[in-house]
Amino acid sequence: CGGRVCRGGGGVRGGGVYAASEGQDHVSDTAGRFTVRNAPQGQVVVSGWASGGQPFDIQVVRMLRGSGTIDLGDIEAIRRRLKPGEIGGELGLTFAEQTFDTPPEQRERRISFIDPKGPAAQSKLEVGDVVTAVDGIDVRNEHASRAAALIAAPPGTKLALTVARGLTATIVLAAP
Repeated sequence: CGGRVCRGGGGVRGGGVYAASEGQDHVSDTAGRFTVRNAPQGQVVVSGWASGGQPFDIQVVRMLRGSGTIDLGDIEAIRRRLKPGEIGGELGLTFAEQTFDTPPEQRERRISFIDPKGPAAQSKLEVGDVVTAVDGIDVRNEHASRAAALIAAPPGTKLALTVARGLTATIVLAAP
């Protein structure tokens, strides 16, 4: 995949509430599907990472109900912007913390602080704004965890943050 979001096959690894085994059950097939045996019922966080050194991350909250094979549908992988060991640039804002038990449909990235000396201070963003997209990629509700991967980028990277009130602010990440 060449873009920021990748769908489908390509060797993504993942597991459950436990450390994933190194067996093939936890490695996706060419269609991007894999199996987690004895998965728990209820709200789970599905996490994954690309195998073979590919720069993709997955983290999504889903509800597991039923028995037998449960299809979670498509889960998008976000391409990492930082190389291993590379330090990310500063956005100059902080998001409000949310607890793990926040229902997926209520997850959000609400701005809780804007550093008056940081890059975000030059934008029209305000404390209380809820970021709905980063570079056009949805970061609302069950997709809120995508924001971290999309914002973690090298200094000098331009990010377009769209907020619920309709504003899109372009911010250039500063050196740490």
